[in-house]
Amino acid sequence: MKEIEESLRDLSQKNVTIPQQIEHRINYTLKTKQKNTYNYKIKKLLTTTISIVLVLLGTSGLVYGLTTAYEYINLNKEKNIPKSDDYVLLEELPRDYSKEQAILDNCVVIYNLEVISNNKLRIEEFVENTNNNKEDFIRIVRVQDKIDYSMSIFDIQYIDNEYRVYLDQTRCNDKEIQGYIYNTYSKIELSSYNMNGKLTKIELTNDFKEKLCVGFYFDK
Repeated sequence: MKEIEESLRDLSQKNVTIPQQIEHRINYTLKTKQKNTYNYKIKKLLTTTISIVLVLLGTSGLVYGLTTAYEYINLNKEKNIPKSDDYVLLEELPRDYSKEQAILDNCVVIYNLEVISNNKLRIEEFVENTNNNKEDFIRIVRVQDKIDYSMSIFDIQYIDNEYRVYLDQTRCNDKEIQGYIYNTYSKIELSSYNMNGKLTKIELTNDFKEKLCVGFYFDK
């Protein structure tokens, strides 16, 4: 906890904006998981809860828990990886895959906390469909380059009463969070915060109360 507070204090002193701090914490969480994983190809469930304190206007602030759970797997043995005829498999995407190409591929693209693709309503549609037990698939591409460049590609498929999530982190500059991650969840939610505008968080939860934060975006 002390390390987290010192990290946020350093960012504040460097005039790093609140949105940049959020992206920094997301990547910090991923890095923490993977540092503690001695072999990415061995099934291993890692759960960490991080409390983040973001101070706004000197006295007011937002405190929330960011909990993530990941399962590192041998992809050759996994049979339930999310798939859709509308998208190329994550492993087949080029190394230089860009946010511009992701938009052309009809992905929902979140760039530095802003949905830059023209299909933002697809997020709400997916949540509504799956909450009504309707099978659905969405690919969300989250890109940030305010601190360190990272592209995270989430394939989320709702089928057989569960959310199957496959995360591609192979295009991050930070080698400590590179790789593919798979897990299953039972619930998806959109939560809103008032942070100089409406900030929405996309989050999945499973029956063990483990959470995966897919990303944040501002509604404009």
